[in-house]
Amino acid sequence: MIHYKNILGALMILCMTHLAVSQITITNATFPVAGDTLKTATDNSPDGIVITAPGGPLTWDFSMLTADDRSTTAFQLAADGMASASYPQAELVVIIGAGAETYYDVTATAFSNLGISGSEILSGFPLDADLKFVPPLKERRAPVEYPSVENSQAALSLAIPISALPGGVLDSLGIPSGFIDSIGVRLTTSRADFVDAYGTLSIPGGTYAVLRQKRTDYTDTRLEVYNALLGWQDITDLVGLDGFGKDTTISYQFLSDTEKEPIAVVTMDSSGVEPAFVDYKDNGVTSAARDIVYALNDFQVFPNPVVDATTFSFKNIKAETYTLHVFNASGMVISKKDVTSGFETISMADQSVGVYTYQILNNKGIIVAGGKLVKVNP
Repeated sequence: MIHYKNILGALMILCMTHLAVSQITITNATFPVAGDTLKTATDNSPDGIVITAPGGPLTWDFSMLTADDRSTTAFQLAADGMASASYPQAELVVIIGAGAETYYDVTATAFSNLGISGSEILSGFPLDADLKFVPPLKERRAPVEYPSVENSQAALSLAIPISALPGGVLDSLGIPSGFIDSIGVRLTTSRADFVDAYGTLSIPGGTYAVLRQKRTDYTDTRLEVYNALLGWQDITDLVGLDGFGKDTTISYQFLSDTEKEPIAVVTMDSSGVEPAFVDYKDNGVTSAARDIVYALNDFQVFPNPVVDATTFSFKNIKAETYTLHVFNASGMVISKKDVTSGFETISMADQSVGVYTYQILNNKGIIVAGGKLVKVNP
């Protein structure tokens, strides 16, 4: 006699076990600390990026991303900043340049933006200013698990005396110069973070277990003027300036439990449907051709050019598992294999004539060899 309840119970246990090993929990160990330098690349024209439906386990392949820009973010002790006295609760500062510093508060459960200070934070306005978020704007939280939701709010404001404004600003706004004493900007942000998926994500130079967090920022930027008789008055809708009013930004953050950089952040266009640009962890892949980052000794490819098949030879290499990728001209993976040593043969018989690229990654996701592979007719 078949005990269907026992079978159902066993299946439920199996599913629960699968979920337990497939999902990660992101802790505060991924929060930046003083001395960290986070490296990010940006693809300003991403192609082939698909935002899947929620759930998991899922697999995302962003290995076709190319670096149009690169940036680094260096975290220092807050005391290293010129405006540290204005942020007594700050642990960290990022010094953007000679005239701008961003301060951060770090607790066991949150990594928060306290604000930005300096003389170069407002283009065209030659004054020192402190733009503080009240309460602090939460950039990261811990722990992060699938599924989970968190909502937060923050606001900042800045008042500028008329004497500090460049000439002609009031005239351009249609405001009589003798009518007001100060002008102000007020920004309110409502943030909704929803961890809606989990799985593995591949980017140039590595593959990571990730949680996907959908972040929706609702912002409202207002322009205000002040005089002693009427107090502060909101004139945003009267002047109709670009950049003021309400806006919504949707992004998808792919976060790992081992890396301090987000593995990828896909920022959507104004419709919220198509990716506008992608910031991703910079693993040192230097071009769309996935050029070599580190040399792998005793490695050969033959024949090259290739007609039907080519062989990758690995000799006298460090004992670990490597991953071999072959890309077409569009950056799509046409072959992916795990290798250890010896020889690995790849068939190119069904591929079109043209130039392909390959890369070999070690078990840390670092590219240790790469180059071009030419397919020719018989």
